[in-house]
Amino acid sequence: RKEKSEECGGLVSEEGAAMLVARDYGLDIREITKSKVSDLVSGIKNIALTLRVFKISEEKKFERKDGKIGKLKIVYAGDETGYTRILFWDEQIENLNKIGINVGDVITIYNPRVKENIFGSFDLFITQNTKIEKDSENLPSVEDLLSNFLKKEYKRIELREIESGFVEAVGIVSKIYKLRTFEVCPICKAKIKENKCPIHGEVEKEVEYVLSFELDDFTSNVRVALFRDNVRKFLGIEKIEENIDLNKHLGKLIGVRGRAKINKIFNRFEIIADEIFEPNINDEIIELIENYGKEY
Repeated sequence: RKEKSEECGGLVSEEGAAMLVARDYGLDIREITKSKVSDLVSGIKNIALTLRVFKISEEKKFERKDGKIGKLKIVYAGDETGYTRILFWDEQIENLNKIGINVGDVITIYNPRVKENIFGSFDLFITQNTKIEKDSENLPSVEDLLSNFLKKEYKRIELREIESGFVEAVGIVSKIYKLRTFEVCPICKAKIKENKCPIHGEVEKEVEYVLSFELDDFTSNVRVALFRDNVRKFLGIEKIEENIDLNKHLGKLIGVRGRAKINKIFNRFEIIADEIFEPNINDEIIELIENYGKEY
């Protein structure tokens, strides 16, 4: 984009230059929207995101159901509002290598396919209409992005003070929602329908679980989402069966560490749990008494 702006004698804005680049790639510039990571929702189309790459995974190989070998490489990139994963499959990895993307580079990606993963964040997939170019926009450093998004230092909070980021909170379970199941691809863990993965085709499905509850610490309450092993740990069982009595867990004192974010459907904070733990009851009671003693 910088080169395109210079081509025009500096007479166009950064956003305008991005649109001209999109036009050069054959994209409909009337529909391209410059977006941030925080704007992502499943299925959003015709967007351009400018991101800094702060981690690139090793290439992973796996065997598909038909016996063929597949490959996957993941690029982690973010801006000041959040981070996303860009997934490169098979021959797309060669294109990634040709572009020469390295940790620290700033890139603009046009027209990716956006899909929510099972943990409530969003992944970007490369399609035939996706274009990637290097950029020079001023974005947070690699160190800042790693610290903000991958180095999970959990901040102990009261729920009335909740904000986006990695948090730790302790409270009681005041409400439990229905246990839900969903089918995932055993290779990439993406949600699937009718045993078909959008990436790997027909696969042997795996069934996973999600359970949400309201955590209340007497200052406020927030919805917590548990996935997979955390569901089993919360329920205290290894094998999940039908007709489980969820209500017996109401009133349980529980600690949660995870990522707090805004649920765009309900426009309120929720915590996607990385782990749950059993707090020391005596310590928590003393802390509650001390906190309420100061206020009342």
